[in-house]
Amino acid sequence: AADKNAIASTVYEGTAVPARSLLPDGGWSYGDEAFSAAREELPPVVADVQKAKEILAGATADLTEPITIVYPSERSFYADIIS
Repeated sequence: AADKNAIASTVYEGTAVPARSLLPDGGWSYGDEAFSAAREELPPVVADVQKAKEILAGATADLTEPITIVYPSERSFYADIIS
């Protein structure tokens, strides 16, 4: 779980709003007005860190191994989000 509100306020210094869906506003090549209106009806983004911890507690993967996350170097803000 990631606290997207915290990321928006710290990494982006309050200039971003957490996404309410996987597709960004304006991400459709057609019907954008309908999709944008429907997006506004989606529930707000909420991080349930406790629930995420509960789910991970039951994980069978070896979580002691390092995780490699690849991101484009020109998007340095990803490093701020990941750390």
